[in-house]
Amino acid sequence: MSMILNFMKSNALGILEGDIPQNVKFYDNNEKWIDKYFSDKDISSYSFSTGITVPDVELIIGGPQDDFENSKRIYDALKDKLNPVQASDLRLWAYLAHDVYWDYMHNRWSINVAYDDDEEAENKLVSRIGTRYFFKASKGKAYVRQGIARLYWAAYLTYDENRENPYELTKFFLSKQDLFLASTERALARNKTILMAALTVLKENGSLKRKQIRNFFSALNQAGGVVMLDSLTAEDAHDLAERTLEEVLS
Repeated sequence: MSMILNFMKSNALGILEGDIPQNVKFYDNNEKWIDKYFSDKDISSYSFSTGITVPDVELIIGGPQDDFENSKRIYDALKDKLNPVQASDLRLWAYLAHDVYWDYMHNRWSINVAYDDDEEAENKLVSRIGTRYFFKASKGKAYVRQGIARLYWAAYLTYDENRENPYELTKFFLSKQDLFLASTERALARNKTILMAALTVLKENGSLKRKQIRNFFSALNQAGGVVMLDSLTAEDAHDLAERTLEEVLS
């Protein structure tokens, strides 16, 4: 089975994104609502075909424990089909989140609208929707916060075809939410070489406490102010990560 990737049209995406506050209640729906939403606005077509055919990917409807398997499924299907520009385009991920994978998104990133007219609670829901369904997270974090894009990019950043299991670091990366968050909230997560080196060193050192992991990534990020991380070879990145962890643990 296969499917053709669709992008949401730019004007439709702008309308949908602008209507987040009014649409909060829709994100609590069990049933997909996007078709009716645009139909009610007299928009007959809100997406267009890219012509890119990919395997039909079924995501596991579950929790964090299924993130790795879902990441692997998405990346296996898309890694040889998307170029970096396409993989960075919200029009793709917003379409998948609201249409193809609505059931997955509704369960994995549920929105409970019972905020009882609490403005602060409502604002948090609006922010959560913006982060998980769109690219509303702060610069650099958007790809790894949006509900479907994060699955693709988690694998993109950690897939290593030189390993016996190319997804070894991907599995480790997604094994703990603390680890994922501590690394992706910093700029170094956008550097595949240094991120893989950091994950390799952490994996080699076994179980570490949450504070130690956070301190490690903070120190490694600071090292980027002294060393040009983008210029490091894989070996140099590994050495830097090792030295940084030793300093943090000493």
